[in-house]
Amino acid sequence: MIRKMPVFRRRTDVRHGAVWTRHEMKQPIARPISEMNGRAPMKPFSESGKLLTPLLLACALAFHARADAQFVINPAWVKVSNRYLTLAVEPTTGRFHLYTAGGGRGIIAPVTSDINGAHFRIDPAPDDPYSNIAQFGEGGEVLTQAVAVTPESILTVWETEEGLDNENTGDPGGPSIRVEQRLTLLRDVLKIEYKVTNRGRYSHKIGTRVVLQPDFRILSALPHSEIPVVPGLSPIGFRTSFSLISMPSLYNVFEANPTSGDILSTALKSVGIISGESATTPTELLFIDDAEITGDPYELPDESYSRILNVAPVLIFSDVSYTSGQSRIFVTYFGLGSSTTDYEPNPVAALECPSQVSLVEGDDPATTDITERFYFSPGSLTVRAFIYNTSAVALADTTVRLLLPTGLEFQSGESSSKSTGNIPAYNEKSVSWRVNVNGFASGQLPVILTTSSAGASSKSITRYVDVPPLPQDFTVDGLSMVAFPYTFDDPNPGVVFIDRTTSATLSPLYLATWDPDLNDYLKYSTGGGITELSAGVGYWLQTSRSTPLDLQGAHPVSSSADFLLPLKKEWSMVGDPFLSSVYLGRVKFFYSGESYDWIGAIQRGLLRSTMWTYDAGIRDYVAVGEQTSELKPMVGYWLKALVSGLTMVFPSDINEARNVVNTHPANSSPALPGDLRRSGKASDWLLQLSVRSADSRYRSSRSYLGVSFEATDRFDLTDIEGPPPFSGYVSLRFPHSDWGDDAGYFVQDVRRAFSGERSWDVEAVTDQPNTSFVLTWPTIQRVPRPYRFTLVDLDTGRRVYMRTVESYAYTSGKAGCPRRFRIEVTTDPAGALRVTGFVVSSPLTRSRALSVSFALSRDAEVRCAIRTASGRLVRVIDPGTLRKKGVNALTWDARGNAGQFLPRGVYVVDIRATTEEQQTVRVVKTLQVR
Repeated sequence: MIRKMPVFRRRTDVRHGAVWTRHEMKQPIARPISEMNGRAPMKPFSESGKLLTPLLLACALAFHARADAQFVINPAWVKVSNRYLTLAVEPTTGRFHLYTAGGGRGIIAPVTSDINGAHFRIDPAPDDPYSNIAQFGEGGEVLTQAVAVTPESILTVWETEEGLDNENTGDPGGPSIRVEQRLTLLRDVLKIEYKVTNRGRYSHKIGTRVVLQPDFRILSALPHSEIPVVPGLSPIGFRTSFSLISMPSLYNVFEANPTSGDILSTALKSVGIISGESATTPTELLFIDDAEITGDPYELPDESYSRILNVAPVLIFSDVSYTSGQSRIFVTYFGLGSSTTDYEPNPVAALECPSQVSLVEGDDPATTDITERFYFSPGSLTVRAFIYNTSAVALADTTVRLLLPTGLEFQSGESSSKSTGNIPAYNEKSVSWRVNVNGFASGQLPVILTTSSAGASSKSITRYVDVPPLPQDFTVDGLSMVAFPYTFDDPNPGVVFIDRTTSATLSPLYLATWDPDLNDYLKYSTGGGITELSAGVGYWLQTSRSTPLDLQGAHPVSSSADFLLPLKKEWSMVGDPFLSSVYLGRVKFFYSGESYDWIGAIQRGLLRSTMWTYDAGIRDYVAVGEQTSELKPMVGYWLKALVSGLTMVFPSDINEARNVVNTHPANSSPALPGDLRRSGKASDWLLQLSVRSADSRYRSSRSYLGVSFEATDRFDLTDIEGPPPFSGYVSLRFPHSDWGDDAGYFVQDVRRAFSGERSWDVEAVTDQPNTSFVLTWPTIQRVPRPYRFTLVDLDTGRRVYMRTVESYAYTSGKAGCPRRFRIEVTTDPAGALRVTGFVVSSPLTRSRALSVSFALSRDAEVRCAIRTASGRLVRVIDPGTLRKKGVNALTWDARGNAGQFLPRGVYVVDIRATTEEQQTVRVVKTLQVR
């Protein structure tokens, strides 16, 4: 295989007397792989100048590849190794190459390194953002060629060429930007660190981009392809960008089929760490095909959905100003990432164990004394802890401890604490435990490792094991929203649920599901209603006490094939049909012969943008809508289809390397309730509304009204529809029968930012008649002050100014009949109560009464009191009289409430004006009594 390499030329740009260099592309030329590995150049052209045939080229490559499929590392390169990785750095440029230990597989740029490393934009010209681009090791001067400063670390120091620092001066100037590249092997990853320093006399604006070239090829197995995967999302097959607000903490790169882009079943997997572990979070993370970077990573093509075959992750750090002498450090990690690891030295600690166990139906062959209906595979796990000493001094007295959750237990004879003894410099030791899965808990179970060493940092690492639920160990306490990933010998609910405390069928059985055709609940009864339980369907299940259940005749749904769940238009209750969690971003939706992922289906108008589940702990709905949200087994969810004929497809292969290409970045996920962070506008706001019964027995979910520059006054994705309530509820909703096909009841209603007046209609609905409730708005102080809110009770006509009153009490009517409110919001200052022209005649004597005058902008009830300088009330002049808009006047005769003259001294006139809707203004003024 011939790999195209860009060849750069320099363009001299004289600005303010400074000499700049910009790399530009010439026509790429072909360089053979053997040349890049330090061998004599292998000519891919015949003497006639024509390219060799693919067959001859393949033969040439095979001849030059070693029998053990290892790379030949140029002996002139500086090399360090550990038991996992080999790092090789070109001494004169600092370009780096990463391989598996022994050189068997490539990890980063094992063949070429034309763009690999750091790139800088230094004081770009105002009219040319692509000017003044420099790549580490290109141009300028390498002050320190690559040198191994420790057995696992290589340092290269580079500086810009002379002439950079003569801004605003006729002096020639000298090198001013110095960059130290320090590459360190930390167990199974490479820590990539750049220290950028302005060594000149003047400030410089510098942008930094770090480009990596993952390259997993084996010399005898070309061609190749690498595809990125962000955990929780489908593999990314097209150019994709993640902004700061949606930045993943890490990403993986998988080996893929270069023709189809599908991830290989035996793929090599690597990890890049973006945040945590002292990594510097970039402003933007861009995944792009390395062939698209034809010049430098600042001047990239505009194709939004260009295909990725060989990904080049680009970490983009914004241009920032460096004052003279100022430094900044940029850190990222890339490597194998085969374990859950804390890479911050010293020491590096890692935890390895299976991330998932399976539930197998049948008798466990490992046991002979009992017969099981189900068993876990593996039922016994090996958990390993690794302590990696990154220092030049031995690590003494290292103790590790493993903490297990309910659901996992140590095998007999195992101790939770173990010692590794002394760990020599730049060495690793490990310990292991045998752990059994006992089935007492299911889901993502946390396994926690803690470490302590004399003179070193203590560590704590958590790794999760996904344990499927046992059908004979299912407990319900009160109201739960459930689903069953099983088929049943007899699916009649009256037969399936066995109360383990009585060994009898559960009685009474309160079971319900939503029927989209009826637009109402379908309940279980012996005479009809729900007649059978189905996988993929959600249910309400309620018990009067904590009840352990055995699901009689249950058989896990096979995950060997996709599970297809037809959806009817309107709301449906659904559930994960498999025993393992599945990311929402990997669920597919089929409609009219086309397939859509979660975001695509929302954008196509097939689904509402939010799913819901019920949290029994807080007795409230919880929104689900991110691509990385997990749909968990045994849990029910609400989902609304906007069209008929839609099918929800749960993927058979739920592993991390599913062969499905994702075309939507994480920041394209719609907002969840209470979340407008994606708009990025400080003037956007949300006001939370809640309602509860006076005895706090019933509480609504949170509802929100707000404004955003990204919203419209019609339906859009900032508006979120709520699901139907269940028995024993109170809920708040914004009714919108005026939105045509998007009509419904919403829990979030966001309008376009405005000046003037807007109003929101709100309904409080409950199945509890004639009950006292309290409506609150706890976040109103977070809303910008120019917005004024008035709550109007449409059933009584009462008005409440919401900035000075914290709540509103009301009584519900008939069950199911809504109480109607309206919230009026205005930015018009004419509607605000103001007290102006406050004048007190003074000095006051006992022979002369005091005159108090003031002007009201609106009719208001006015209370006027006299207080001492310390605040003690001594006279109420007016206890509260409704006064008209305009100038008003009061008098005081210097007497107290008992009619006596008050002592001479300083007093305070305190006026409080309140409108009908409780908008309140207070003004005070001091006076002297002589």
